[in-house]
Parts: sequence; C-alpha cells; structure tokens
Amino acid sequence: MSEEIPPPHPDGSALNFYNPSLDPGKAPKSVGFRESVARAFTQFLKFSGRASRSEYWWYFFFLLLSQTLYACLLGLLQRNYSSLAHIGAGLTGVIPVLLVIPLIALATRRIQDTGRSPKFVFGFVAGIFLLAPIVASIFFVVVVSTENAFASQVILTLVSAAMAVPAIYLLVTTLRPGTAGANAYGPGKQ
Repeated sequence: MSEEIPPPHPDGSALNFYNPSLDPGKAPKSVGFRESVARAFTQFLKFSGRASRSEYWWYFFFLLLSQTLYACLLGLLQRNYSSLAHIGAGLTGVIPVLLVIPLIALATRRIQDTGRSPKFVFGFVAGIFLLAPIVASIFFVVVVSTENAFASQVILTLVSAAMAVPAIYLLVTTLRPGTAGANAYGPGKQ
C-alpha cells in the first residue's frame, strides 16, 4: 500500500499541514447582483465556508425586490383576475419559504466570515418559527384579558424589544467586514 506524500511547503520546511477548507479558491469574494443571486441558489444548502458582504446584501436586496414585485403582481391580479389571484395567494406561503432557505444558508456563511459561530443564526431562525407564535399567542391573551391600556403598551414594548435585539445583532454582524485572513471557517480574501 503506497502512502501519498504531500508536496513540500513553499518555504522549504518539511511540515505541510494543508487544510483543504483553507483553499484560497474557496475564499469569499465581492460579487455583483446577478452572481450573488446565482450563488445563493446554487449553494442554498451550503452552511460551511464564508460569504462576503456583497454576496449577502445583494441577495437580501433581491429578496426585498422580488417580494415587493410579487405583492404588486398579486394586488393587480386581485383587482382584475380574481381566479388567478386565488392561485397567487396560495403561493404566498410557499414562495417566501423557498427564498428564505438560501438566505439562512447565506446568513450562516456571512456570520462565519466575521469569525463568529453560526449557532446564533440557527437559534434566531428557531426562535422565529417556534417562539414567535407562542409569544404572539401569550401577548394576544394578555392584551385581550387586561383592560389597562398602559399595561398592554408596556407588554407590547417588552415583547417587541425581546424580538428586536437578536434581529439588530444579526444586522450589525452582517454589516461588519469579514476577518482579514483565514479563520476557523475558511480562507480570507486574497
């Protein structure tokens, strides 16, 4: 059985600990709108590696733009073609989910580009899908059962703040530049 010997390190030393995940070809790079959207859909289940700010924010812009256009189209259909509007309304729950899955993977890679653990993204997503309906139900029961308007406003403020803090953290983290060199999640920009 022959054992493959790695090539020597460029500086001539015998030690060569090559890590394929640190391959410069896998480094995050600045991309434009079209390439960002294409990469988001081709790598929609890729949670490893890093993503540049431009890759994340161009896709986020695409998401906002596509949802705005979809809402306008749905509004026009409801006004003129009610039968087509029912089909479009049925897709209202499906289309955002299909567009959010690449965003979650991209947010994970973006967080990793800043050198932070992606566990926060999964906690944030789980919180939105699991805790938000529970918190909304509790809030609705409390607001309906209390006759004190001030207490209802205080509860609304507290619930809103509790849900806004993780969103603000995610926003600030995705706006920060990535680490300059390689980090635990992949190589840096060349």
